This record gives sequence, C-alpha cells and structure tokens, in this order.
Amino acid sequence: MTHLLSSKGMVDRFKCDSAGTSAYHIGEPADGRMRQFAMERGFKLTSVSRQFVVDDFRRFDLIFPMDLHNYSDLIDLDAHKEFQKKVVPFTEFCETHIINQVPDPYYGGDAGFEFVMDIIEDGCQGILKYLNKN
Repeated sequence: MTHLLSSKGMVDRFKCDSAGTSAYHIGEPADGRMRQFAMERGFKLTSVSRQFVVDDFRRFDLIFPMDLHNYSDLIDLDAHKEFQKKVVPFTEFCETHIINQVPDPYYGGDAGFEFVMDIIEDGCQGILKYLNKN
C-alpha cells in the first residue's frame, strides 16, 4: 500500500502499518518467500512483525484484517464495541478477486505466494479508490 501511495504522490497523506493479532513472529521481517515475490513485482517489504494493540483502534482510521480469523480477533478486542466500523475486511476492496479472505500462502508453494500478491495488489487498488472518494 505504501508503494502504491508513493507512486501516486500520496504517501505523506496516509500512515500505513501492519500488525498481527497473535504474538507469533514479533520482531521478525516478513517471510523470505513473500519478500522475494514482492521484490519481483517491485515492492520492498521492510516492516517488522508486531502485535496489534487496543490503542491501534485510536491511532488508525481504518483497519483491514486479511482473513476471517483476524477479523474476529479484532472485533473481540473492541471490548466496548466503539471501533467496529473501522474494521473492514481487506478483501471487500478487491475488484478482480471475489473472495472473503486472503489465504495463507505458506503451504501453496510459489503459486500460493503469487496468488496472495495478486489479491493484495487488487485490494490495495480498491483501497486507493476508496480513499480518493472520501
């Protein structure tokens, strides 16, 4: 998303971040295979894994969980149900791929990573259109 915003001269207008709902891999970079497939498309993945914290609901205007499990976790973290409108499944912004979640690429071989990259590019384009309208 940052790459797309940068290419449109919009990177200074939005803050993008990434966080998981579990404590797995905290402090680690993205999977090497994902970094490779992203690099082949011209994207450099530099983020380091961190866990989503409740304060993130206040820090960000929109939160895009990639799958149904993370969506459920985020809704559960919103104990007072005050931030649920901010949590929008990522795939709702996809225009080419009509799916309800981004699949886990780790067991799908190269094709799994390529498919996930296709979905991410599709969803990010949709998010950009949404941001330009609002």
